[in-house]
Amino acid sequence: MDRFDCNGYLHITMSDHFPSLAGIIITHHLSHWGYLDISITEDVEAIIKERVNMPASKIWEAILLEGIQGQVTEKQVHARWASLNEEQWKMDDDQVKSAIKLLEKKEGHEIEIIPVQLEEGIDAVTFTFKGVLDVVGEEIVKVAMDSTWKTNAAGYELYGFIGELNGQAIPLAFCFTASTNGKAPEGAKDCLLHSVIKYIAKRCPNIEFTLSDKYTTEIDGFQKEIPKARHQLCHWHAITYVEEQLAQDKPPAAYSAPCAHEVFDFIDPTWVPGISAGWLEDSIHEDDAECPKPSIPASVQLTLESILDI
Repeated sequence: MDRFDCNGYLHITMSDHFPSLAGIIITHHLSHWGYLDISITEDVEAIIKERVNMPASKIWEAILLEGIQGQVTEKQVHARWASLNEEQWKMDDDQVKSAIKLLEKKEGHEIEIIPVQLEEGIDAVTFTFKGVLDVVGEEIVKVAMDSTWKTNAAGYELYGFIGELNGQAIPLAFCFTASTNGKAPEGAKDCLLHSVIKYIAKRCPNIEFTLSDKYTTEIDGFQKEIPKARHQLCHWHAITYVEEQLAQDKPPAAYSAPCAHEVFDFIDPTWVPGISAGWLEDSIHEDDAECPKPSIPASVQLTLESILDI
């Protein structure tokens, strides 16, 4: 704060007889700088209202071009623009109720509300863009799903579904969901996502590829509702997960080539990763094994030492 040589003083008098009372005298011989009016002017207000459907940054550029900004800042313009826009879409003080009312208002001509059956203890707001699906739904062959958390004050999760068309991302559907009372049965969210994916598959019948991160809920939903599609994992998530696992200072999980061969016959039953001792790798105790001890005698399992002796 700026200081001024104003020859002012502050005099406070207290009395032992009246401890709750104080006498105060303040004097200024010279005035400080006067306050500036930084409120939005009528001219600036008019420009904001005329261009309320434009981005706030464009409105600020128009104000600067007119040279009428005065003491008004870009943050003030953005706040006023946001307030005016809020009047168009805010229909209830409750965020969720407001969103539902807005979607119902647009239902049938701009968006489609996805019908889902909700279990007790879970809430959801799901919708698609009608115009997008009507025009390019049958041309979509690749769909990706991603999620994020705590998108609003109510703590809702968001699942977004994006289609790919001619190298461009096309927004298809969104699902906001949250647990309400902690009584949701196991698998309630899975059922919800299955319903959304099933609806997308109906409106986009030619999906050949699906993509998600490593969460089994998303993978399982795609595989069950669009079984003909080939599923892919997000490259970034896959690389990040592998790097995290390799960076951990602990021995690898137990591996048995014969057991793996019994499940997938294309796996070479004689291949052994690293150094193995019997049916377990070195440094792995039998109690920590993640698979049962194979019925094949350990003597027939090749170890790295026996391979080197050949």
